[in-house]
Amino acid sequence: MKDKITGIIKKIFSQREVTVFLIILLVVAITSIIQPKFLNSNNMRSIALSVSVDGLFAIGLTMALILGE
Repeated sequence: MKDKITGIIKKIFSQREVTVFLIILLVVAITSIIQPKFLNSNNMRSIALSVSVDGLFAIGLTMALILGE
């Protein structure tokens, strides 16, 4: 049973997305400790709005690449 759990954990952490996610969480944690105003509602709203614009551009570029334009 222990080997099975260890295998699952190794499989999860071998994926790049998990590593990037953990790095982002670490950066957010360090930033919020250094600057407590980082995690306020206005800042989170601003970050969400800027990310959504970039996401829309990324979707458009992805569609262009898929269609071969």
